[in-house]
Amino acid sequence: MLPSPNEPAATSRVRIGRLNLETRVPYQQAVHASPASDPSPAFTGDFAAALGDVLATTCDAGDPSVWIIGRLDFDLAGGPIWESRRTADALAEQMRKTLLRVFSGEASDLAICFPDRAAYLAQFLSDLADGTAGDRWYFSAFRHFDAIPAGIAACMVLEAEPDHAFSVLVALNTRGRLPRFLARLSDAEASRILRLLGDKTGTEPTQKAMTSVCEFLLKQAAALPLPMSPKKRLELLISIGAMINLPPEVLLTALAAVTARIQTISTPADVAPTKLDLPGENVRADNLKPESPGTDKLKRLITLLAGSTHPGRKHVKGIRAAVDGIVTPRAGVFLLWRSVMELQLDAVLTGGCDAAEARARRHRLAIALSGPAQAEAADDGALRWLTRYEPEVDGAGALASGDAALLQQALLRTLTGLRPARPLRLAMARENGITVLQDLLTQDWYFVRGEGVVPGLPDCDIASILVPANIAPELCDKSPGWAPVALCDERRILLTRHARQDDGLLAEASRAVADLRPVGPDLAYLSGADGFSEMGLTMMLFARAAYADLGRRLPGLMLSSAAYLGRNAIHGIGRLRGNLPGHAEVDAEVDLPSMPFDFIWRMTGMDGTVFRLADGRSVRLNMARATP
Repeated sequence: MLPSPNEPAATSRVRIGRLNLETRVPYQQAVHASPASDPSPAFTGDFAAALGDVLATTCDAGDPSVWIIGRLDFDLAGGPIWESRRTADALAEQMRKTLLRVFSGEASDLAICFPDRAAYLAQFLSDLADGTAGDRWYFSAFRHFDAIPAGIAACMVLEAEPDHAFSVLVALNTRGRLPRFLARLSDAEASRILRLLGDKTGTEPTQKAMTSVCEFLLKQAAALPLPMSPKKRLELLISIGAMINLPPEVLLTALAAVTARIQTISTPADVAPTKLDLPGENVRADNLKPESPGTDKLKRLITLLAGSTHPGRKHVKGIRAAVDGIVTPRAGVFLLWRSVMELQLDAVLTGGCDAAEARARRHRLAIALSGPAQAEAADDGALRWLTRYEPEVDGAGALASGDAALLQQALLRTLTGLRPARPLRLAMARENGITVLQDLLTQDWYFVRGEGVVPGLPDCDIASILVPANIAPELCDKSPGWAPVALCDERRILLTRHARQDDGLLAEASRAVADLRPVGPDLAYLSGADGFSEMGLTMMLFARAAYADLGRRLPGLMLSSAAYLGRNAIHGIGRLRGNLPGHAEVDAEVDLPSMPFDFIWRMTGMDGTVFRLADGRSVRLNMARATP
């Protein structure tokens, strides 16, 4: 179901791309059938009317979700003398029943659901920026943009739906996809979007709006860059809009006024302040009325902001630290950390360490959980709060010689100890000189080695090992007693303890090979700041275990890669709130970002889940839009 952009918010609409009707009747009846027995005329009017009547009670007019259904098949058994309206009513009822099956998840492979139209368009713009939108069957409505440059196409999509434009951009921001989207825009295209968002400007901003903008700017880790390019202005406007519930034109005017005042304070007296080239009227600091209530507070905030544009001023850090809450693009790491605690990965990782080394290791794991290598992750205030890591005190953290192998062996015992004891069926893969030893059935990673080294086999009960054919001889030399068994796939060899061929074992291995996911995407995604160093590979192994546990909690995503889960179920802009009232039941709350798989998270009932960190602090996880 795809609501029209021009439909009122409180209506539901079904748009059918193509209807194929195949009528089957017994041969004898077909010979004597008259043209009147053909039910196809029902589709000229009767079917549409019948469908409207039936779906009025099926589709909730207050539900903003957008369903895209690739194919909907349903059958109808009826009499050859049915009238047109009766046929239409029966077909509409069958379609309603089939739709209910889709909505309940019984046929999820045929459909995809987005929380609302803004989320649907945001996903399209995200895939458009990645160059993958043309490969998505559920974006067939946008095929006419395939030959248009991505930046221009994005402008056209937003201009076609001005009422949704700002919500779409905010949704991109909450998913952490805004930087990638902005990278595909030119300054001219960013200005075009700014004009769309601010074409209703012209009124003087309120003190409340300006104060809210100032308070938001003070929370940012980086100093405010002045003057700002159109792309930076757009990025800042969207970031503010994600946290402040005001119309974009109001925020844009307030932002213009605030930055104009900051420039006035920061500019020497003999130099005239520069006007800001924002959509609508240019707002100068001297045009604002200072007599309204709250002016003193606003002046103080702007003075602090002006000071923050000079990084050398020492008081800025203290000012920002006093602001309640931390906005972070890595809020999803807290969701993964719940798995870290429940799987006892924290205890394995920090066992035998002093307090400083334990904090350093936790911080490196948090960076690995953040996804691709990001320089900002090490300085993320939310991750510092999570791990209590202070670089000036705790150092960088390091693994002594042999520690990596011991940690990986301990991780293996921990992961296999969570399930009933069974002989392990392992698989070995090599990608760019990195060798991964994983469980053939669950695809859990147990060992990772770099520099083309073949890892020794773990000390446990192993039934078989599936290995690449080119490293099987080396492994047999290193671990004698294994007999190679050929498979249909000549690229792999199955090693077993018995020379006698076990048909059941071969069949099981062949089935598992078909489901075995490549290790390359996760190696790249979880490399973190340490890359493929001994420390980096060890942290990658622990991070992969947390992602795998999370995938098992989500229906239908059990064997999904960390890269896929990160993009669709983890990463985005959220908020850590640690300064809670004294009567609060937890030490902190994390407002998780809105993600493409929000509707799957709802099915798990994880909203409001509380878990404890190793130091005893408790954290409550709030799903997106589930908090007041």
